[in-house]
Amino acid sequence: MAEEKIPEAVGQQIAELVAEEKAPDAAPNPAAINALGLCMQHGKGGYEVDLEEAVALYTRASGMGYAPAHVNLADMRYFGEGGLPQDKVEAARLYGLACSENADLAATSVAGGGGLRKQLSAIAENLDEGDANTDSEDEEGGGGGGEAAGKPPVDPNVAAAARVATLQLARMLLCGDGIDGDPPRARTLYEARAEAGDSDACYHLAIMYYHGEPACEIEKDLARAAELFRVAAGNNDPEAQRCLAKMYEAGEGGLEMDLEEAEILEAAADNDGVFVEKEPQQEQERPRPRHSREGKVRDEPRGPPSPSAKRAARYAKK
Repeated sequence: MAEEKIPEAVGQQIAELVAEEKAPDAAPNPAAINALGLCMQHGKGGYEVDLEEAVALYTRASGMGYAPAHVNLADMRYFGEGGLPQDKVEAARLYGLACSENADLAATSVAGGGGLRKQLSAIAENLDEGDANTDSEDEEGGGGGGEAAGKPPVDPNVAAAARVATLQLARMLLCGDGIDGDPPRARTLYEARAEAGDSDACYHLAIMYYHGEPACEIEKDLARAAELFRVAAGNNDPEAQRCLAKMYEAGEGGLEMDLEEAEILEAAADNDGVFVEKEPQQEQERPRPRHSREGKVRDEPRGPPSPSAKRAARYAKK
């Protein structure tokens, strides 16, 4: 897997956040603590890899109720990293915290999956927005009190973390991965994300409806499967595009057989989910009509005449 590159300015801005957080008169900043943990875990922003320190930072930010820290710590618990023993039960608990504490955000549509680069880039953007908001408040209200004054901007990482936690917990509940399985609850979590148009949730639900999943109390419903595959395919999910293509080829789920649409979906799946626009076909230039000596337009040339044609022409002159 290619190593994610982080903009150079992000490391400096994170350092500024951390310095601000460490100031004697500053309130603890869970976003900065979590960001420093990311840098320690992945060796970014000028920091060396230190998994144990990353765990300590995630634990601190998680204790402050910061959803991205819940998820990052849950991931390390799940895989047993940073000197922690593998503990999927604790990982599921932390994923559940990120879901329950942000239930309103878990049901909203968020772009992307909150990867390392996106998390750190969003922190940098939030820092810039926070400075701009502070300046405007100082100009308008003289920096006076009020509920809005000094309030940090909304962190998109919280919504992204709620999304990731919901999908991870749903998968663990569905498969009984390290915890007691609960397929009906897994279905509820997937449906919450699918209603927001999440491609991963739509794909997993579509598979359930295509085959039928009694454990999740889902009966086979090809029409519903096609509908969910279409949503995920529209969000550039290659697997969903291939499944929907097969349904178009077979004319399943109320879809009319459409080999051209299937071909378009297969081409998109082969292109990492991005739909390929067909280049307009250029009209071929037709040969100019040939004129005989009498000025009459001859028929289009059809190649050299066969011997029998030559013989017929000869006989016609006689």
